[in-house]
Amino acid sequence: MSQSLVGQRIGFVGLGNMGAPMARHLHAAGAKMFVWNRSPAPRLTAEALGMTVVPTLGELALAIGSGVICLNLTTAEVVEATVFGDGGLHEGIDPAGMIIDFGTTGVPATKRFAERVTWVDAPVSGGQVGAEQPRFRLWWEEAKPQFSELGRFSARLVEGSRTLVPLVQGRSLNLPTN
Repeated sequence: MSQSLVGQRIGFVGLGNMGAPMARHLHAAGAKMFVWNRSPAPRLTAEALGMTVVPTLGELALAIGSGVICLNLTTAEVVEATVFGDGGLHEGIDPAGMIIDFGTTGVPATKRFAERVTWVDAPVSGGQVGAEQPRFRLWWEEAKPQFSELGRFSARLVEGSRTLVPLVQGRSLNLPTN
């Protein structure tokens, strides 16, 4: 994985079993990482590695500006609250910024969210081991003009397979592999 992300400002929300290693790979590639997590232990670990922990989701969005915010969260309800709820990312997100959802958000919710902000649907399969190595399958939404840098970005997360598919099709294809 030789792709450098030096100079990129990337936000990451959800530093659990999958999100923490993904954030570490992006950080190791040189990205300036801004992270947020509900529980304190993952925040402390990220801070010890040199990532910037932000106190609120709105502040994370403001720090990223027109960059990328990654989500690796558990349910559509958690995603909706994190992005669109009181104190959510929407309070600071730049119109030119984008959100990449690596989590388990369902198809109807993904479609709704994509109508409200620039949303990249990118479910992953391979579990924690795949995220650590990184060797998992990424169902990556087909490139749109504003997503021209995403190939370089995704190359830092996945040495395994990256499959380009239309919005939400990756959700359907990923179900049998999880």
